[in-house]
Amino acid sequence: MSAFDIHKESSIIMSALQSICGGLPRSYDRLRVWGPQPVFLGLVMMQIPGQDSYQALCSTIYDWSHKHFGWQKQPSPASLCRARMSFTLQHCETAWRLAQAWMAEHGVPPVASLLPGLRIFGVDGTILHMPRTRGLTKSFGVDRHPDGTDRYHHPQALLVSAWDLERRTPVAWRLSHRGAGERNLLDHLLEEIPHQGVLVMDRGYPGKDILHQIVATGHHFIVRMVASEAGGSWPVVRDFLATGATSTTVLVPLGLGDATSLTRVRLIRRNHPDDGQPLVIMAHLPNDAAYTDDQILAVYDARWTVEILYRDMKALANIEAWHGRRKLLIEQEIYAYMIWAGIANTIACRSEARTNAAEAAGNTKRHRRVNTRRLYEVVAYTVEALFIAAQDDGTHARHVRGRVLEGIKRLDAWQQKKRPDRHAPRRPKHPYARRLAH
Repeated sequence: MSAFDIHKESSIIMSALQSICGGLPRSYDRLRVWGPQPVFLGLVMMQIPGQDSYQALCSTIYDWSHKHFGWQKQPSPASLCRARMSFTLQHCETAWRLAQAWMAEHGVPPVASLLPGLRIFGVDGTILHMPRTRGLTKSFGVDRHPDGTDRYHHPQALLVSAWDLERRTPVAWRLSHRGAGERNLLDHLLEEIPHQGVLVMDRGYPGKDILHQIVATGHHFIVRMVASEAGGSWPVVRDFLATGATSTTVLVPLGLGDATSLTRVRLIRRNHPDDGQPLVIMAHLPNDAAYTDDQILAVYDARWTVEILYRDMKALANIEAWHGRRKLLIEQEIYAYMIWAGIANTIACRSEARTNAAEAAGNTKRHRRVNTRRLYEVVAYTVEALFIAAQDDGTHARHVRGRVLEGIKRLDAWQQKKRPDRHAPRRPKHPYARRLAH
């Protein structure tokens, strides 16, 4: 990559935070030290590894941006806590919309789309463990283990989100108590997911009401079905398994009561590579004949990207080490992470596109991916460089800007080769996940 391209790339990265901060007010109605802009900066900086306390956070914000915000002295951690209570969900949604607009403008479309002409969205849920406070216990509840014997130590919330699988950027999310159910939360997301998109889901989502709602709102779906001839499967799936066929097109009734209607779907059967058990995929696509069974199965395989993104959220960003102890503050931190992840993964896709294009020119395709930890470093350097440059045009600013450029070079140079079938067991590593002993 030429030096000119690197400088242009760093400017594009900086434009993300510039556009979001520029869309937020500089101060609250009552002039105090904090305002929506510095609070948003603080929320973003909470995603940087090592920013584990309000004390360290206030010190870093002051060092980076006290001239920009006109601060005479370093604010106290208590003042940041109070300022966050004035940072409303409306402020969060404004920042979220501006971030999505930036992602749409600067995101790189996939070189070879899995389903040409269609956008693919992975939908899944995950459990987030909350601090044990009276307010969060009331909002989310403390559940019992499914066997009914033990009670979990901390409140547990259900997060359901939709991600663009080919760009790895967040599209919509909802947070609620575990009893709300993933299907119910998905129903509230449908209006926020771009129309004519294909929703890819696992076995927890097939329901005649939610699949009908997906089709009624102008979307399509690829979903794994429960596949058992003994019971638990839809009758149409059991009949399909009994035939021994590998693919067929059928009419299934979707919806409830008077809203039921027949919808044409494709059923695809394969044996699971691990245990040999049947795996059945139901697909509803526009111009269904244009896509092969293998293409549809490849799209379902791509759903695992959401699991990787949740791993990054919990293991790298360590989101469950919450800074706030109220529901509003928890939602602020989720908004901040989604914005952080959207910016970071847009940078990653741009880097991967450059590397894959260079290797394709040399006939050495390796389908590499960036190192996520180094990716987070580049975003952190960019946040620092953006605010340092606003108050210092000397040696310090050039040094920080140089770290951004060097980080982009390393991001391109040290990408990792994708390794299929490599995985590790998912076990809770956070103390919030423990259960109360008898």
